[in-house]
Amino acid sequence: SSVSSISIALGYQWLSEDKKWKSVLMGIPKVASDFKSSMGNNDFQYGMLLIQNYKWSSTLQLKAGLYYNKEAFGNFFVPLVGLDWKASDRWQLFGILPTNYKIEYAIAKKKWYTGLNFKAFTRSFQLSPEQNNDYIRFDEVVLKGFLEYYCAANIVVYAEVGQSFGKSLL
Repeated sequence: SSVSSISIALGYQWLSEDKKWKSVLMGIPKVASDFKSSMGNNDFQYGMLLIQNYKWSSTLQLKAGLYYNKEAFGNFFVPLVGLDWKASDRWQLFGILPTNYKIEYAIAKKKWYTGLNFKAFTRSFQLSPEQNNDYIRFDEVVLKGFLEYYCAANIVVYAEVGQSFGKSLL
């Protein structure tokens, strides 16, 4: 089956007066289906993301949160933890595990950057009545190397090459 999804994230960000604490709350409604019949309640997935950030210093930020989505296979909760660390003028680590984490090196500051990007996904898609109202679950772990060039203030040329590990279709 051919499947696809569409979602839009709607959120709110709150920043404390001393700018040490930041809270992010997002609602993520999604439709994920094979779209072979009229949409039903099972095609809709409702998600939410809550992340709390604490700015320890100008070079270190800690993150913790929770991701939830009502997947086709049931409730899906993912605890989140992150560390944004500017290790030096050229090395930076940032992201949220277990979903997305990046290690970046500045070859030439404000111009050339390279590094590794880790991403992990779990997605599900509702199938039509012709497919017994079943679903497809797709789990994937991706590791990519990237190179980016800032040719102007708001224009970036980005290239990446990667490998998918642990891909499974359930």
